[in-house]
Amino acid sequence: MVANGISTGTAASPVYEGLSAPTFFVLGAAPFFARFWPALAGASLALVPLFWRRRVGALQAVLLAAGLAFDPVLFTLSRQAGGAIFTAVGLIWALSFFMERKSIGLGIALAVAWLSGSWFCIALLTCGIGVGIYMLTQNKAAANGLANACPFRTKTFREAAALSFIVSLILLASALILNPAGLSGIASGLAGLWSSSQEVATIAYILPIYRVSAYSLPIILFAFPAALTAWKEKDGRGQIVSLVAGVMLLSIFLFRTQGTAGYALLHCLLWFLAARTLENQILLEAGQKDIALGAFLLGMAICAYLAVSAKNLVNPAQSALTVGPSAIAFVLGLLLLVLIFFLVMMGWSLQTARKGILSAVLLSVLAFSLSLTFLALKPSNPYPALVWSDSSLWVNADAQSTLLREIEKTGKLEPQVSSVVMTAPQLEVLRWNFRDFRHVLVSTGLPENSPPEIILSATANQKNAAESYRGVRIVNPGIVQWDTIAPLNLVRAAVSKRLPAENFEYYLWIRQDLMTGALP
Repeated sequence: MVANGISTGTAASPVYEGLSAPTFFVLGAAPFFARFWPALAGASLALVPLFWRRRVGALQAVLLAAGLAFDPVLFTLSRQAGGAIFTAVGLIWALSFFMERKSIGLGIALAVAWLSGSWFCIALLTCGIGVGIYMLTQNKAAANGLANACPFRTKTFREAAALSFIVSLILLASALILNPAGLSGIASGLAGLWSSSQEVATIAYILPIYRVSAYSLPIILFAFPAALTAWKEKDGRGQIVSLVAGVMLLSIFLFRTQGTAGYALLHCLLWFLAARTLENQILLEAGQKDIALGAFLLGMAICAYLAVSAKNLVNPAQSALTVGPSAIAFVLGLLLLVLIFFLVMMGWSLQTARKGILSAVLLSVLAFSLSLTFLALKPSNPYPALVWSDSSLWVNADAQSTLLREIEKTGKLEPQVSSVVMTAPQLEVLRWNFRDFRHVLVSTGLPENSPPEIILSATANQKNAAESYRGVRIVNPGIVQWDTIAPLNLVRAAVSKRLPAENFEYYLWIRQDLMTGALP
């Protein structure tokens, strides 16, 4: 709407609106440009380790860059037309510029994070709690040393960062002055924390549990050994990151109604720890390299066998997880893997067993995580869309095509004068199909004086409509009943990467007096 010259109010993600509106104004509203800025922001995370290589080393920086580039959560959120990725991008870049004492870059990155949504406020609270716990565990000298290293003690740095922050905040919030009313978005983060939307308020706890189990669990397993090592060796940076990551994981469940930006922040923190685990595994010296290589190849074969057995174990044709051939095969595969590890350890050394078997396990888990990343390459794939969408409804390509064809048949509908009313909150996800229309309203009731040209509703009749309408029924298999889904089906979905989606029916109503000039 900003691109069409229509003033709007506060956006859910002002930075996304502020960047996309000028792009739509110049290049037109297209799906590619709707995802352009989130994709660019997500890709920039792979450059962050360049600022950290002197602190973490070259190898760990490369591993961190690869993790941030191919992480399934970061990759999926960066391909969505929304602002979830900007919170993590803004804060991670702000931290990097802060450590390098780049005041202008710090101000710009903080402005991006500030305007990303409500998770900026939650992230500040989370970081404050994590750092506060760390300070309580340290002596006074360590706390003073951390405070003395803060570049904000320099007046020049403070002034330059503040000026850069204010200018960036105004330009981004107002869509480069295209939408002065967008300045209200400066307070959108705080306003979003007290949102009272009925649909958002009913988000089930099972949804964040499933997201963490299906997507975050592999990275958590990688990060856990590094966190233990950091506390054992009293590594301050690792201790702070592990504490903030733990509080962030808890915040995801407490603030589950605030969107998916928290998961991106969590994964960025986890990769700072996971990169160290992978580095230690790569640098681990095996006593017998040939034996370690043989154990690695054998371990990879067993891991592939376990993957096939797991898929057969959760076959949808089975009504329950029974002790059948697939279950026996899976358990035997696990026992064989453990047996080989102990045989190599007893026959040669623990380091040889760790180098061979654990490397195979880590590589297999990385392959599973990478397979989730590849799913996001196809926008038509329902799995990542159903898991990570803020809306309860995912519209597949066939339903989109049907809707657009019916709209095109109404030859007299002109975008400059037409109005569209959606009478069901979950249908708001269809706004994008009417981006060329000037009046698109989501309301439970219809306007009395000006009947709209198009109505989208979840009911099969329009008794309250002042005019007669022609209705078209559209079926979309894209809604998941998270509050009623069985735990067994969740396990199956996580392994097979397919969610049990139900059909959702809605109706496209077109005002009858417009059909005289309709196309055949």
